[in-house]
Amino acid sequence: MTSAARQCSWISTPTSLASDIAVHEMPRSRRCTRSRRRGGYCFEQNGLLLVVLAQLGFQVAPLSARVRIDRPRDFIPPRTHLFLRVEIGGESYLTDVGVGALSLTSALHLDSGEQQQTPHETRRIVRAGSSLFHQALLGETWSDVCKFTLEEMPPIDRELGNWYTSTHPASGFRARMIASRRSEHEAS
Repeated sequence: MTSAARQCSWISTPTSLASDIAVHEMPRSRRCTRSRRRGGYCFEQNGLLLVVLAQLGFQVAPLSARVRIDRPRDFIPPRTHLFLRVEIGGESYLTDVGVGALSLTSALHLDSGEQQQTPHETRRIVRAGSSLFHQALLGETWSDVCKFTLEEMPPIDRELGNWYTSTHPASGFRARMIASRRSEHEAS
């Protein structure tokens, strides 16, 4: 994952500049993210990682989340984020290479309430009722990255989330271009 975060940039391109890519069109998505080195966002980056991990024989499931970066807890964003749950040796891990500058550079152990070191910043998964929050320690403050429930995100929900994110006028991705790429020596 660390290598992938350095090799693949994360980018959201306003729809006026981007071509539409359906979530199920993996060859087309692969062409955009790798051969054209265009980057991508969660549906492209994590969608591609989902296919690769499954083909390598991992038990992997797509999960849905609400991105919480720079948002107060009382604000409810749409559940339009795709990330992955991977089973390794009977244990569950989360991976997310599609959430911009806060994309994971190593998998997080799902069932650990403890702080987890990554190559870039300390992370943790905390429970609040029936919800889980993926948090990053930025400076001295724990910041929410996303909120989730372990509900799998089937293809139709990924297609709808991708469509909303890339076409709805209220989507932040429509109005601005956002890009990030992790470096070997960078700290968030």
